[in-house]
Amino acid sequence: MGDTRNMDAVTYLKTRVRMCDSFNLCHDCEAYQIQKKDVKCDDWFESNPEQAVAIVEKWLAEHPTVTYLSKMREVFPNFKPTCECCLASALNKRDDEEIQCSEQKSPEVCWNREYGSLEGGKEK
Repeated sequence: MGDTRNMDAVTYLKTRVRMCDSFNLCHDCEAYQIQKKDVKCDDWFESNPEQAVAIVEKWLAEHPTVTYLSKMREVFPNFKPTCECCLASALNKRDDEEIQCSEQKSPEVCWNREYGSLEGGKEK
């Protein structure tokens, strides 16, 4: 019997997009290297779900998601987000502005977003 620790669908889909975007050429992708070259990548992933999930899981283990919190902790190892302000507001505030949270979210929701996922104060 195979391993049943498969990632959830949302994580799989987001990670697969991130994985594919990370390669300059499809030739560098493990899935491309094992598939028949005359098959479209999307078709191969759909036809080989167990192998596809295993490849994406392996890639994720080698390339963990970087969050705003992990980037902040690279500089400030003991940083703990305690404010209730929205990260997007904090990123776009001027020095003379008070942070006004547009959404009432916990600090974990804001700071655990994927690094680079906010542009102009809004999620991509």
